[in-house]
Amino acid sequence: MTENVHHASIDVTAHEAAWGALATALTTWGLLAVGLAQAGLFRCWALLAAWLFACALGWVFFRAQPSNPCAPRRETLFFALILITGLLLFAWPAEHFPLLGDSAIYPNTAALLVRTGGLTYHYDPLDGLTWPQKQLFYVPADRQLPHMQIRSYQGLLYGAYYIIDSGQNTIVSSRPPLAIVWMGLLGMLLGAQGMLYVTPLFGAASLVVVYFLGKRLFDEGTGALAGLWLVLSFPQLYFSRTPYAEVVGQFFVLTALYSWVTYLQTRRFGYCGLGIGSLTAAFAARVDAILALPTLFLFAAFL
Repeated sequence: MTENVHHASIDVTAHEAAWGALATALTTWGLLAVGLAQAGLFRCWALLAAWLFACALGWVFFRAQPSNPCAPRRETLFFALILITGLLLFAWPAEHFPLLGDSAIYPNTAALLVRTGGLTYHYDPLDGLTWPQKQLFYVPADRQLPHMQIRSYQGLLYGAYYIIDSGQNTIVSSRPPLAIVWMGLLGMLLGAQGMLYVTPLFGAASLVVVYFLGKRLFDEGTGALAGLWLVLSFPQLYFSRTPYAEVVGQFFVLTALYSWVTYLQTRRFGYCGLGIGSLTAAFAARVDAILALPTLFLFAAFL
């Protein structure tokens, strides 16, 4: 047992260290961007500052991991095969520009985020209307769930936004913000069509994390098989080509699991911090990331 742990502690390859640094930067920027959006500061200068800080933290993570400078050729082959296959299959968004349905909520909210710099908006169509007239546009909270007293919002607008102040006609998106800020970033850089490439990128990145997780738990071949099996699954293909938040949350949950497993094997505290940050980011992407909490408790039991 001691020999296995010792072997794992020196078997962090250059690919793993670089991927951990990238995951650190992505996690850091995502959380900072959510904070900026919540504060109404989602602007180019603030996002650039967040990126510089995230990249600096990623570099510190990379330099703190004494990795093997020469990655095995087999790992390079598996890494490239999984990543390229994922990008080839996912990098064709299923929609050109979504206008209807749940998939429209994220990019349209991201468009508002880019325009206003925040996640709270003024809904103009309600201006000048009386209270009874306003209720024709949305479902009041007391009628949405009659058996519960909802205090956090006053109504549900089109199933996508919450009325948080009916007097001032203020609304906020009903979806967690992490996927929205990433779509906002690509929207600022590449235009509205660029928002649709957030899920393909995170879907392909999740395959790489599955490979590294499988490698840590079993071996390289098992990790590669798991990554290739996931890339061929229909749910992965569907959610990686449609602008939802599932694969964004998936990436950060898998990164948290990989980080904790690596920490248990290597006792390098950078991976412990990355795991906590990644799980926090997963909550900011999908509320159902709460299902990963038992894993966190299990991890704590092995500390």
